Amino acid sequence: MKFKIENSVIILISIIGMDIIMYLWIVNLFFKMDVTIVAGIIAFAGAVIGGYLTWSGVRYNIEHQKAKDRLERLPDILKKCWQINTKYIAFGSVLAYSLSTKKDMSKEQVELKIEEFYKQTEEIATELALDVSPEMYRLVLRYYTVLTDYGAYVAKKKQDDFIKELYELDTKAIKMVNSLSNEYEKLADSLKVEV
Repeated sequence: MKFKIENSVIILISIIGMDIIMYLWIVNLFFKMDVTIVAGIIAFAGAVIGGYLTWSGVRYNIEHQKAKDRLERLPDILKKCWQINTKYIAFGSVLAYSLSTKKDMSKEQVELKIEEFYKQTEEIATELALDVSPEMYRLVLRYYTVLTDYGAYVAKKKQDDFIKELYELDTKAIKMVNSLSNEYEKLADSLKVEV
């Protein structure tokens, strides 16, 4: 995790510099320049710089802790993603492949397979997806909606759209796994943790 403070440091130095120049000018206008006044201005500038450094340190620690927490949680999330892909989404890809190669499968046979699969897996897959991310949850909901709409696709003579959508959902799920894997590697690199 790289913490950049260059821009904020430049802004802080500019503000403090302008404040000091302005205070010195005002003090010089109304009062005779005194050592006590100059010391007060220096103390004020020191307090602002100290406050900024404290704020920066706290902010850095909070961001660092968030990254560490995310890094600790990512292996579990990735495991659940792989489970969703291999145990649940893969059914749709295999079904789509079967439908595209075996044209002799009846609508009733396919609907029976989908119904059995749905009853056995929908609740588990949805719970896993909830633990992964909102995007994965929406993908799983869409996946099961597409599966249960098979009859509607066939009735509209759009079985090819059904097959295409199942493949697209499979591709999206794989992209999510790759994205989470990349995030894990980047966090591990930035926190200097060996994976």
